[in-house]
Amino acid sequence: MVLRIPAPPLLPLTCALMAGICYAQGVIHAGWLAVSACVLICILELPSHRRLLQAALGALCLVAGALGWYRTRSVVGAYHDASQQITLTPCSVEGSITALETREGRTMITLAVTTYQLASSSAWVPVVGNITLSTNKPFEYTVADQLRIGPLTLRAPQGTWSRYALRDGIIAQGNIGKKTMLTFIERPRSSIRRRMHQLREQLVQQLAHKMPPSSFALFATIFLGSRQSAVSKDVFAAWGLVHQLARSGLHLVLFVMILKWLLMMLPLTLRIKQLILGSIVLFYAAVSWYSVSFARALITFFLYLIYEATQAQTNGLQLLCLAVWLVLLASPLQLFFLDFQLSFGLSAALVVCHMTRKQRTVALAHAA
Repeated sequence: MVLRIPAPPLLPLTCALMAGICYAQGVIHAGWLAVSACVLICILELPSHRRLLQAALGALCLVAGALGWYRTRSVVGAYHDASQQITLTPCSVEGSITALETREGRTMITLAVTTYQLASSSAWVPVVGNITLSTNKPFEYTVADQLRIGPLTLRAPQGTWSRYALRDGIIAQGNIGKKTMLTFIERPRSSIRRRMHQLREQLVQQLAHKMPPSSFALFATIFLGSRQSAVSKDVFAAWGLVHQLARSGLHLVLFVMILKWLLMMLPLTLRIKQLILGSIVLFYAAVSWYSVSFARALITFFLYLIYEATQAQTNGLQLLCLAVWLVLLASPLQLFFLDFQLSFGLSAALVVCHMTRKQRTVALAHAA
């Protein structure tokens, strides 16, 4: 009994996109050849009498590969140009706050920079990128506030952290010293990013007051994906269980399964149940910290809701490929990090195993 897994048309295009990203970064080795082979296999798997479709799919694969190459080169080129410009000499910067964290009494600020001014010039020059600043002073501003900060002595990311900085678009880092002036420019009347930050901070503070410290640390780490919680990793490392502290997409899947089971008890229509489920999951995502595996599960969940609402035929590989496109177009360098590779690779393996088992069950039922 031969089982064939139907490959969605988006699969070879996804492989071509990843091949283009690899080529842009000079990663031309066995991995690149394997991805290219997957593209050819998926195209040649089409029936021989559909040559026109093969040619069209091949052309689209070339377009997808070119798109991956162009997107990667533009992101990397813009990053290096901005990093070199802003770290030449002391400067002042203008931008809006995108993230705030408190670590060991210090406030870590992520600023989306829009313009900068070198100390030796009076002109403000546009620039695009994020910088991270650290201060031990009281910080009275919040997310989405627009500030002018200077003078600053910024330095480009160094060492192994430079790879992560390149992925996250962090072009420089520095400290807010005694002579640095912070000038408030504007606070937007409405900001989704600020509202999400406030919701998360309020939830975390309330839970921290109502739960024992050890329980709260585990809850914030595993359920919310926080990396600030004081969890004793040495205890887990002694038993080889450190990976249990990582919040993955499976946590979202279990959360959704529990919600769907509870909604089954309510006498509501399917559309209303989907609206309630989507709203709760969206709120959960708003108060959580970002990770690639969680983003993959979140994107796949909402794509599945759309497919279910439109009564379209769902395909697990198709949904996963769509999630890959959304993640890599936003940040193409995610492809070279282990969390992306494990998350999407293992998910693809599980989808293929499920489809194989389903086909085998159907084939045995017909044979009987």
